[in-house]
Amino acid sequence: MLNSVQRLVTRSRFDHVGVLVRDYAGTLFILEATQSNGVNTFNWTNYVEQKQYKEIERIVYRHMKYDRSGEATHKLGEFLKVSI
Repeated sequence: MLNSVQRLVTRSRFDHVGVLVRDYAGTLFILEATQSNGVNTFNWTNYVEQKQYKEIERIVYRHMKYDRSGEATHKLGEFLKVSI
């Protein structure tokens, strides 16, 4: 319900953003901020196996372009350690 209101107010087709990130071991996670839990990660494999996407109307994938140098990746890792 709140998602519908948010889309109406913002005049957007979207109401949420998640970022797929891979850890150093290669495991894929969803990084997202939720109203109830704040910033968190969810294991992508578990997300799919548990069909947690059933409540989602649509998922749009876009490739995120950013500097993938060692420094940028290190900063992202540090942000994740502090945020989660």
